[in-house]
Formats: sequence, C-alpha cells, structure tokens
Amino acid sequence: MISGVFNTGFLRLSCRRTRFSLRCLSQLMGEEFRAPVPWGQISGRKWGNPEGHPWIGLHGWLDNAGSFDQLAPLFPKGHVLYCIDYPGHGYSSPIPEGMMYHCLDGPAYLQRVAQHLKLSKYGLLGHSFGAFCMIHAGMDPEPISHLVSLDLVCPLTAEPEEYTQSGMKAIKSLLTIENQKDDISGKLYSREELLKRIQSSLQQYNQVSEDMSYICEILMKRGVRKSNCGQGFVANRDPRHLVSFLLRLNSTLCTTILKRINVPHLVVQADKSIFIKEKQTQLLLRTINRRFKSVEVHGNHHVHIENPEIVINAICDFLGKFPA
Repeated sequence: MISGVFNTGFLRLSCRRTRFSLRCLSQLMGEEFRAPVPWGQISGRKWGNPEGHPWIGLHGWLDNAGSFDQLAPLFPKGHVLYCIDYPGHGYSSPIPEGMMYHCLDGPAYLQRVAQHLKLSKYGLLGHSFGAFCMIHAGMDPEPISHLVSLDLVCPLTAEPEEYTQSGMKAIKSLLTIENQKDDISGKLYSREELLKRIQSSLQQYNQVSEDMSYICEILMKRGVRKSNCGQGFVANRDPRHLVSFLLRLNSTLCTTILKRINVPHLVVQADKSIFIKEKQTQLLLRTINRRFKSVEVHGNHHVHIENPEIVINAICDFLGKFPA
C-alpha cells in the first residue's frame, strides 16, 4: 500500500516536473503558432513566458521569423515575443493569386494576429521592412505599448510625381512574374545554390563578413523546404515580393503618421549599415516624442542575428527607462 502510494506520488511529481521542463524548454527553444486568415494562415514562433507582456516581432524584406531566433531567447523575463512570418514568407500563406503586396498591408496583418492572440496591449519589434509597423503605431496608437525599430528610422517614401513611372513598372513586373510563376515557384535548387542566392541577396544590405554564411543558415531554417518530389529544395517565399510597391507613403503622409506615435520608441541602428541615417527624421521624432531614443551599435544590417547581445542590451536599457 505504501509502495503504491509512493509510486503514484512519484509519478505525479514526475509528470509535474516533465510539464514544467517542457514549458521551460518551449520558452527557450520557441514554440510554433498559427493565426488563421481568410486566405490561409500567418505562422510564427512564440518565445518567452506566455503570461508576460506581449510583443509582435516583424522581420525584414525576404527574411522570415527565423531572423529573431538569436535575439528572442535573450528577451527580458516577463515578456513574450510572437515572431511572425509576413504573408508569402516562411511558413505563412501567400496572398491570393492576382493580388499585389503593399506596404500598407502591415497594419491589417497585425490586427488579425493580435485579435487571434487576444492581445489588448502589446509592443512592436520590427527589423528593416518589419519596422514599417510604425505605421500601425501611428494609425492606431492605443493598443501599442512600445515600439522598437531595428535599422530603419522611417518607412521608405515616394512623391506623387514618381508614381507615373514606378507604378506602371510595378504592374508590369507583377504580370511578368505571374506569367513565369510555374517556372519561378517550381524551380529546384541544391541547398548550396540556395545558400549562395540568399548570400548574394544579403550582400545588398550588409558588408561582406565572416558572419554572412551564419546569417544565411539561420534564415534558411524557415526560408527553404524540400521539394515534394524530393529531388531538391525550393525557396519558401512568394516571388511577388520581388515587385516594387505600387504605392508608397509620400513624405507628408509619413510625417503625419510619425507625429501620432506617442509611445516609448527606440531606434537601433547598425554602424556598418548602408541605410540612410535619416537624421532629420530622428530630430522630428525626438522633438515630438519625449520618449524617443536612438542608439547606434556595431554591426551590419542584420546585427540582431550576428550580434544579438548588443541589440538586446539596448532594448533592456530602453525597457529599464520605460517599463511595460
């Protein structure tokens, strides 16, 4: 009888320890999640304490949620980070055929994810193109607690007179990709070929460094999949993302949106990045938002992958001044 009680108690204790271990492991290793959308799903990876203050992480152009795999485990305790694959990247469904991606789609995607996760107040962490989430923070600042932009100060803009040329060029590019869709989407590569293609793409935004192959390997975890026939690999991204946006914010609209951002806002810039520092925009943000901070760290455009410790230190200092 005593043996039976002991064994039962030991089993319960073991089960509790196992559940606790699995919970801790998922917080350290990340856990997949999916948000249903009318055209499929937005996929992502959750990191941290599910009871913590929520954040949504948005990756850069042609990257995926895996770009946060090095940074997310270092995120401060008491926070949970939901890193999503932007539609048409990684494991997220592409938008319906015949449609076109726009820079202003982001707020709608964020709203869908936030509603699915039942988030009423959350922070936004965006890298490069993902930092376009500041548009959401300007359009609807109420649910946003914090805004952290990695290596982007403001969205790329275009003036109305540019649309006559760039707009039609974008449409023609879209039609070309649609006509070649089977050839582009179904093309098979060896893993080494895809590694070289991704590396070539990254070199547009980063100085060549010994970390380049490492960054590529990180992005390939979600950015590449085995073909159905098993004879090679295909890229996990929608080729329509290679098309320039049909419309962009002009400087007047962009300034109007930026002026509405009234939450703690951190910009982390890499000193080796080729991106323009936008000193005038930073001056504007600092003037209109007393909780705006900007720091420069050593690294390339993907510094959050190659040197996540210095990025997380900047974020921790920021959250120390402006806690959730």
